[in-house]
Amino acid sequence: MELNFRRITSRDIEVVASYAIEGMQPGLYPLHVDRAKVRAVIGAFVEPSHDHFQLAAFVGDKMVGGIAAAVMPLLFFERCEAHVVMCRATLPGAGLRLLRALRQWADADMRIRRVVWPIEFHADPRIAKMAARAGFSNQLTVATYYK
Repeated sequence: MELNFRRITSRDIEVVASYAIEGMQPGLYPLHVDRAKVRAVIGAFVEPSHDHFQLAAFVGDKMVGGIAAAVMPLLFFERCEAHVVMCRATLPGAGLRLLRALRQWADADMRIRRVVWPIEFHADPRIAKMAARAGFSNQLTVATYYK
């Protein structure tokens, strides 16, 4: 079957929620994943908007990749930044194409000054290399405290 890239629709919400939650690996964190909240966020991304980006990869009805970013104003500087809230691919080649689509969208929007993608501590090291190939050239260490 052929790899197909498209925006998700309201019919995809449950499939996307399952795919996203599986990728979160919630067992690694002292947090509870609220499926209703995940579905609500996905639902907000379904409607076209200048305040977010989303694209998914499917082979037939099976989701094999997805990316989403939310736009918000920079706190101390002019313009905005986009925060990647999901980037996952389980089929080789899908991830880089999704990242390139995100980059093309961000480059075309004059409001967006930077794109921030927090890569989890447990991520495959190849993800950072793929991010660099897609133009993510700076890395930051984020200290996190859970209580």
